[in-house]
Amino acid sequence: MTPTMNPIPEALRAKTAARLQVVLTSLRGLAAVAWTAHWNVRGANYEGLHKRFGKIVDDTHAAVDRVAELSRQVGGEPVAVVASQPTLAVAPQLYVSVVAGAIAKVLGGLRADMQDVSDLVAQNLLIEIAAVLQAHLAHLEASRD
Repeated sequence: MTPTMNPIPEALRAKTAARLQVVLTSLRGLAAVAWTAHWNVRGANYEGLHKRFGKIVDDTHAAVDRVAELSRQVGGEPVAVVASQPTLAVAPQLYVSVVAGAIAKVLGGLRADMQDVSDLVAQNLLIEIAAVLQAHLAHLEASRD
């Protein structure tokens, strides 16, 4: 842990920083999946999906930055790593399902992290990120109809 004037007890800061690193890694993985879809999507709904995937990438990168900054504030040393991702050489029409599945996986992890982190500031940040990702998931699911 890096010394900080943050008033949270060190044990709680260490636990929070560790959980935030898990979140950071999963968000970077989601960004990679969405970016791949953004570059490769084709078909009748190309324009809408291309923009949606681009927005997911932008929102996920913003979330990565906020999570890393909060980790640093509690004394963590965030590391920019990406969880291993499956090969994304899929038919272009399947990118909606691939990205939706990646978002759902990250949301599941965020919900677990929210319960495991007792720092209210960290919980609030995770809730904000989950709300944005939930909206993206809803839009992607609606586009499959």
